[in-house]
Amino acid sequence: MGLLMKNMNSTILGCGKENAGDMPTGDELNYVSGTKAALRTARKVKFDEFYTPLYSIEAELAHYKDCFKDKVVYCNTDYVCNANNVHDNRNSAFFTYFYEQFERLGLKALICTWLEEGSNKLHGLRYTGNGNSEYFSFPDSSGGAYDGPVAEKFLDACDIVVTNPPFSVFKDFFKFVVAHNKPYLLVAPGTCPTYKDVFPELMNDRCRFGYTSLSKFFTTRDKPEHIKATVDSKTGRVMISSNSMWLTSLNLNKRPDPIMLWNTYEDGKFLHYYNLENSINCPSFNDIPKDWPGMIGVNVSFFASYNPEQFKVWGLGVGNLMLGIPGIKRLDKKFVDDYKAAGGRGAYTENFPILGYYEDGIAKIPFARVIIQNRKFLDT
Repeated sequence: MGLLMKNMNSTILGCGKENAGDMPTGDELNYVSGTKAALRTARKVKFDEFYTPLYSIEAELAHYKDCFKDKVVYCNTDYVCNANNVHDNRNSAFFTYFYEQFERLGLKALICTWLEEGSNKLHGLRYTGNGNSEYFSFPDSSGGAYDGPVAEKFLDACDIVVTNPPFSVFKDFFKFVVAHNKPYLLVAPGTCPTYKDVFPELMNDRCRFGYTSLSKFFTTRDKPEHIKATVDSKTGRVMISSNSMWLTSLNLNKRPDPIMLWNTYEDGKFLHYYNLENSINCPSFNDIPKDWPGMIGVNVSFFASYNPEQFKVWGLGVGNLMLGIPGIKRLDKKFVDDYKAAGGRGAYTENFPILGYYEDGIAKIPFARVIIQNRKFLDT
């Protein structure tokens, strides 16, 4: 879809590699139907347009009713085809939600913008309540890009950004919003905590996971022959599974309750990282032993239950994001040789910055691990 894909509220499944020279931070694929094969098929048949269902927006936004009073909400990348029929299936569901909830939320204004391919303009709609809406378009040197000069002016003038940016540009979109110091609520790929610009925001308590997750999106495309998808019996829309989440800088004061820790440490019960002193690997944060004083590696879903008063996050166990973790080292030649001899894959070399461990004598490298420590042991 070209530039249109960059600006309408669509989700491209999968994210490309970091720019040349950037340190990799993990497997950044957004899985479709749980398999890489399905992702490759989606790309091959150009099955690219995925939109957030209204019920998913309603479930998450219900937790933010006190955040929007007297605010200007900017839905950047959200198409509004028919403002006279708010439930027109071609409209962004974000527009539908904020239009219907405008008075209840006490909004000041709602702005949606999008690109129409070939127009070289940024198109949009401004809604101020009581049925008062106005379409507009402005010539734009970027061709109407989400981060072009006109969109940037709308971003500067708004109070909160709420949207589902295309996953293919999520990293740049996120940097664009954060650089302008704007509060946000975004649909994000499930692996976004491994991104080098997202992880520091999570680590330093400047953003958090939302209250709900997203497992289904719909598309305006016909059901393709080679993609695992279903047709919703009520709406007739094509639905496809995708592991996604909400990422937000709103409601930072409303944190999850501390995790109840019941487990205790026993020798042989946990794997120890080869290149991180005084550390253990926990397959689930529910396995965290209450009496372990050192470093703990957990998966990125930990952030859904992260309470900064209970744990300190030291870093991510891969790439440059791991280099500030106390006691960590890069892989040495012995481990890399053992890993490859055991059939391990990947372009790992001596001095590569990633965690590894031995399990039953076999060298293994886990998916990106968040390295945390129980705060009650920090000063002991």
